[in-house]
Amino acid sequence: MRKKNFFSALFILFLLVSASITCAQKISSQKGLTTAIFSNTAGIIRIYLPENIQPGDMISGRIIPEPNGKNGKQVEKNLDALKGYTISFNNDKFPVENAKKIFKVSIPGDFGTTGMNISLLNSSGMKVSELKVFPLNKKIQMPGLNNCDIPTHALCGSPLRITGPFDGDMSTTQCSLDGKPLEILAESPRQSIVSIPADAGGMRSFNEQENGKTVCSKQISGVEMNVTAGDLNLRKGQKTFIDVTITGLQNLKDTAFLSLKNVTTEVVVMLPSNNIIIPFFPDSIGNGNFQKRFDIQSIKTGSFTVNVNLDLPETETTDNPTTTEEQSGKCECKPGCSIKKVETRGDEVDYTADIIAECKGATGRGSTKVQCSVVSVTTEWSIGISGKDVAAIKGKADGKTVTVKLKTPGAYNLYCKVVVTCSDGSVCESVCSYEESYIPPPPTTTECGLSYEWCKGPSIKVKSYGFYPDNDAKDVLNDFRPGDLIGISAFATDFDYLMQRCLCPEGLEFKKHPINPDEVFYDWELKSIGRGGHGSLITDPDPASNSVIYQLPFCYEDYPLLDKVILTIYNKGKKAKDEQVQIEFTISITIKPPYYKEKVKKTYGLAINLRKEIINKPEDTDCKEVLGGDCVVQPWVWDKGSPLSYSSTITLKTSPDAPPDNLVLLHTSTTDLDNLTLKCFHKKSGLVITEKLLDVVDPTDITWDIIKGAGSFPLGKKGNSVVFVHNYNPANKDGSSANEVVIKCTISDSKMQALDVVPDIEIDKTIKPRIQPAAFVGVGDIHFLGSTEHGELIEAGERAVKNYEGAGYNVFTDFECKKPSIERVYKNNACQAVLMIGHSDATGVALSGGLNFFVPIDIRTWVNEKWGCFPDQKHPIGRELILMGCNVGEGEAEWYKQYFRLEKFYGRKEWVWSSAAFSSILKYIKEEHKPLPPRIQDK
Repeated sequence: MRKKNFFSALFILFLLVSASITCAQKISSQKGLTTAIFSNTAGIIRIYLPENIQPGDMISGRIIPEPNGKNGKQVEKNLDALKGYTISFNNDKFPVENAKKIFKVSIPGDFGTTGMNISLLNSSGMKVSELKVFPLNKKIQMPGLNNCDIPTHALCGSPLRITGPFDGDMSTTQCSLDGKPLEILAESPRQSIVSIPADAGGMRSFNEQENGKTVCSKQISGVEMNVTAGDLNLRKGQKTFIDVTITGLQNLKDTAFLSLKNVTTEVVVMLPSNNIIIPFFPDSIGNGNFQKRFDIQSIKTGSFTVNVNLDLPETETTDNPTTTEEQSGKCECKPGCSIKKVETRGDEVDYTADIIAECKGATGRGSTKVQCSVVSVTTEWSIGISGKDVAAIKGKADGKTVTVKLKTPGAYNLYCKVVVTCSDGSVCESVCSYEESYIPPPPTTTECGLSYEWCKGPSIKVKSYGFYPDNDAKDVLNDFRPGDLIGISAFATDFDYLMQRCLCPEGLEFKKHPINPDEVFYDWELKSIGRGGHGSLITDPDPASNSVIYQLPFCYEDYPLLDKVILTIYNKGKKAKDEQVQIEFTISITIKPPYYKEKVKKTYGLAINLRKEIINKPEDTDCKEVLGGDCVVQPWVWDKGSPLSYSSTITLKTSPDAPPDNLVLLHTSTTDLDNLTLKCFHKKSGLVITEKLLDVVDPTDITWDIIKGAGSFPLGKKGNSVVFVHNYNPANKDGSSANEVVIKCTISDSKMQALDVVPDIEIDKTIKPRIQPAAFVGVGDIHFLGSTEHGELIEAGERAVKNYEGAGYNVFTDFECKKPSIERVYKNNACQAVLMIGHSDATGVALSGGLNFFVPIDIRTWVNEKWGCFPDQKHPIGRELILMGCNVGEGEAEWYKQYFRLEKFYGRKEWVWSSAAFSSILKYIKEEHKPLPPRIQDK
């Protein structure tokens, strides 16, 4: 048995007059979920219950307060008012709480005849409002003991019904999507209703457990539906539209239905019908994407409402079903159609409709039970409002076939509305459409004319896209730390044809002008799928920015992390509106296991895996010409409109916490608008017809170069934005970098429209030298309780400084080591290594400062102050941490935990010294101390 799995997107548009909203106590059911609502001035209290309640059931659900308020203070006040109420189910009482409270009730045996009362009680226990729930008037089937059914497709941001053997107590049920817990809304012994997140698009792994045992597991497709509208500032007689975009419908097992219903027919008319049903058949959905525009015509000023519903197929369990009650119901009415072109005869075209008309189920019961049947099927053909001037229906418009008469060149939509009437009187509708672009034979006109349109021609082409570094640079990725940067870039182009028609009595010429560039825009979005946190994107707000920088997170809760950067490449339809192209960049971050060498635990490191994929590749459009008429298309003429304008500066962006081996995002913006004159020449009369197009966008060419210093553009040097890698070059004697870089940005006219007379534009940008990686050497406790200084410690510190300088670090020191010195180092994002020498015990390291010299090193607090988190595992930027001191060792667990716990996942447990003789420390520094080389990405 096929059931409906749908969710309604209520889409309300306002036409000049604002709408007032009134709330009342109400109860409704859909998609397995019953929702009861109590409302007052403070807000609403929403109660979720399972839909198929039966006498004797144990059920559970949620009570959710939703306070009104324009600010935090109002919301808090109204929430307190709502929390003063109690919800009563017959005799079971549940106070309203701040969180989504779970309740559990037993359904009385007389529920089938008397129903169940849901009451709202005030703080005094008095009833202020009441609703009643009754059983559904339909068959209820008990699922088999070992059967649980999950739909193959789920609508994002909506409830999903899972049928199966449950105990009715949702607290014993656990659901997850790709391992991430889902919220359960309600449960009965026959079904569990879960909430699918709004960002759950694509293939997902669904799992449901009952009392710790898996009862359901399946791969499902998350279906995303986006509904938007055009211009809402309308008056009487004006037009707007509704755009519906759906993704994720591929691999349907049964037919899905999209329906649109105009609720306010007295205010607007939705074309071609106020009730539209579009079927999605499994063999016709292709890549699973759907996009369509529906026209709206206003009748009078006012607000209007359109219900947009997506009905996804859901198969109910059939493993040993047991009918608990058989009740009378309505016929399930199922309409559908698809249109095919049959024949073209000059300026007439014949079409036919393949029609689906089904009435399933039965009405009545026992001896009065009657199987449903189709009583009548009617059709109504029409031309879409945008094509009324192009084509018209010729003859009858109510048959299986129809003839369309063409009036003038152009595109049009043909609609067929199918109305099915079932034997019980129920009626359902479906509307199918056919989009047609047609060039008719020469019309019988007495005047010459000129018209034009942009034809998509080649689709948007992705010329390059990728990461820096990419998976081939394993030597770089293997050394990554939290906060490191990855460049992401793409470069795309789009070219269109302008199609010009010259129309005279003797014939038509329809010609495409030379291919012409269109603007391309880039929409970057970061989606985090991992369990413990996510990175961030460094972007420029200009939609023409074709590059971004991804920064690994400093803070995390758990690994692995999985981030997806979704890039949508599009144009704005100022010429031809091309289909969008999407690219998915995936960054997977895991932990590499430690390895051992000479009984010393070595580096824990990050494992970075990068993946890129173009999700869709639109097809090119064939822009056809009709040549040889007496009205001839003349070459187009371009002239400069507004002069080419550009930003006088290059913006530079990077993270404020970027490590010294940073990447830089460079960006500039430009605008160039030209005018275009089109002409038609009539050979016989010598008549010249002219039309001028103003402010036609002319994309510019932008190229980036280095004119001083060392660096590179690893992802290409074309586009409004580029990723720049700044080579590190500590060439000066003082250890600072001498690599100051000067960047040149060259902006040029495309030379495909009007050629602006200004010369190529060059903008310079100076980038300061990179920060040298730093190390800290701290020596404490050289005056132990007023005694003479320990020369071995000082000498060991001086030798360690030379070791770090020789390895390439800029070394900071403090030989009277105090806590502020260490704090400054740990808040310095250039510091990669720390070595400390001195006394210590289980509480901390010995510093200068009198008798209380054992001072804890509170790295956790410093990290929270600097990066806004306090991970237990590590310091975000440290790679090497060495402590040298007497009375210290792994045996002193508290001190070891205080200090070295931060090296648990990254960095090196390189040495823990346990000798009481400072001479042993000096010997180690002289003979065995080999600093970990600083991380510099471009080496």
